[in-house]
Amino acid sequence: MRIKNMLSFFLVTVLLGLTSVALYQANNPSTPPASENQQLIDIITQQELDIEKMEQKMDELRLSIDTELGQQTQGLSVISSLRNSLQSARYFSGLSERTGEGIVITLTDNVQGAEIAKAENPSQYRPDNYILHDKNLLYIVNDLKAANPDGIAINNQRLVSNTNIRCVGTVILVNDRRLAPPYQISVLGDKDKIMQAIFDSGEVEYLVSSGFSITYEESDEIVLPAFKGNLNLQYAKRYVEPVEEIPMENLQDTVGETSSDTEDLPDEDNTVYTDNSTGQTITPTVDELESEGEAEELVDDEANQSIRESNEEDVINNDVE
Repeated sequence: MRIKNMLSFFLVTVLLGLTSVALYQANNPSTPPASENQQLIDIITQQELDIEKMEQKMDELRLSIDTELGQQTQGLSVISSLRNSLQSARYFSGLSERTGEGIVITLTDNVQGAEIAKAENPSQYRPDNYILHDKNLLYIVNDLKAANPDGIAINNQRLVSNTNIRCVGTVILVNDRRLAPPYQISVLGDKDKIMQAIFDSGEVEYLVSSGFSITYEESDEIVLPAFKGNLNLQYAKRYVEPVEEIPMENLQDTVGETSSDTEDLPDEDNTVYTDNSTGQTITPTVDELESEGEAEELVDDEANQSIRESNEEDVINNDVE
């Protein structure tokens, strides 16, 4: 009985040992099976392919970003160019302030002459003859434009393309702003050319001879303010050359005259002849018409040849004589 128990215990111990060894080998294999190695290789290969695709995608994104930046840069350069053009247009159209050298011309009414005329002959005194009018300023401005100035202003009112200079009673309006004497005309540009335009101005000469005070001062820094009014043209319209329209009745008369004239013309394709002996109408064939035409051309050539020969004989006879 004891021996059986010992054998049973031994067998159980052996089985436990073998089971433990089997479990250890199963949990800690010394060399993985070939199928597991292949799976690892496939996973690594797939990851490498994924990495290459991601790198390629990154390159495409970088190229797209560079292209977009280039387009934006080009757009910015176009915008910058347009902005510069706009600033230049504003600069030359009078919508922005300008500074530079030029001449300041000051004009005042003939106060002294008015006082003398009023005191000497009150009945003949006319105040309008001794004050400056819109036409005086307008004529001087037009004369100054001969100097090709960079800008003109009257009492800080910038002159632009649609500036109006007009009188309302005894008040002069420039850009619809009331101005009072003295009137200062600031001219920006070449001082020598401006002075020459002043000396050549017939209006300046007339005002000086009439007793009006006109002075001028050279300046190295004249400030012309920007035009603050509205540049929209109210009365200018695009001219379209009118097209002469033919009335329908005249058009019908013209068509009728054309059709009637056409009916009177002979039909060259349907040429007919009448036989005098039989009285029958004959329509020649195409070959007959062509042969007839050639015959007529031959007769014409012979006639022209005879005319040329007679002319040559006349020339020879004249030379001989």
